[in-house]
Amino acid sequence: MSVHAVENCPESACEGGFNLCAAASKFPVMESATPAKLSGNPAMAVRFRIWRERTLPRAAYRIEPRFWTQAGLQFAEGKPDWQRRALKSFEPRVTGMAWTSSRLYLVIATNAAAYEHAAQLMHARALLRADADYIEHRAKRVSMVLLCNEAPDAIADFARRHRVRVSVPRQTSRSCLLLGGFPDVAQHVPTEQGNEN
Repeated sequence: MSVHAVENCPESACEGGFNLCAAASKFPVMESATPAKLSGNPAMAVRFRIWRERTLPRAAYRIEPRFWTQAGLQFAEGKPDWQRRALKSFEPRVTGMAWTSSRLYLVIATNAAAYEHAAQLMHARALLRADADYIEHRAKRVSMVLLCNEAPDAIADFARRHRVRVSVPRQTSRSCLLLGGFPDVAQHVPTEQGNEN
């Protein structure tokens, strides 16, 4: 993760006596902890929401939940609540999290499955158990789901051996690939008039 230099920090980011840019430059973040693949693509969040509506219509959910690492907790110790929330934005995340009274689902949505995605889900599951922000979910059974369009056999086998469920749609049309890579996203993309299909 790249962080801009403190000298180039905008004034608005440093208000209130706390320089978030300086804090971020001192904060130990692994490169793979927050990959760009998980953020900035609304089609992935739409894919997660559609999956949740179809499989768990009554479940509560959260888009891109973050999980404290040990280093992050140590760095945020003693800081006010608003600074802790800001610092948590640098922590590892998944595309979405859904939960019922007895189960919790960690989900990553992506176009092509990779070993990294399965590893991120396993890491998030371990962090979830130790994260005080999710204490109400500690007794729940955790399931990991990887939603993707393509999953090479080796990656799918690796994921399944580590209890990650790989979900690949049966068929994918060319127009759907252009709309974010998921067949069911095409049904939720507005037309030019602003109406949904």
